[in-house]
Amino acid sequence: KLGVDLWCFHDRDIAPRGDTLEETNANLDEIVEYAAELQEGTDVRPLWGTAQLFAEPHYMHGAATSPSVDVFVRAAAQVKKAMDATRRLGGENFNFWGGREGYAFLPTTDLKTEREHAAMF
Repeated sequence: KLGVDLWCFHDRDIAPRGDTLEETNANLDEIVEYAAELQEGTDVRPLWGTAQLFAEPHYMHGAATSPSVDVFVRAAAQVKKAMDATRRLGGENFNFWGGREGYAFLPTTDLKTEREHAAMF
């Protein structure tokens, strides 16, 4: 309808977060399959997909740089799922957004350490 060949998405913008990670992943799976059906027979595909790691409360102290192991692991799982979704839809790229990584107050943040943590992610 719009005459465009490329589109972009954040995982949480196209599918809502559920009460559990499993429900969240199922929501994304459902919409990705629907999007794949809509793309079928066209040249339309994502330019990029990404994991939205900046608006959810459990990432308020960072996702990849979170001091909490369970938050870090959840973020890694979300990124993996978003990468899989992007690939399933034929996306050309995956975008790693920095979001609110690693700090709530810049003057008290060790940026070198935070960059190293983000790089390990």
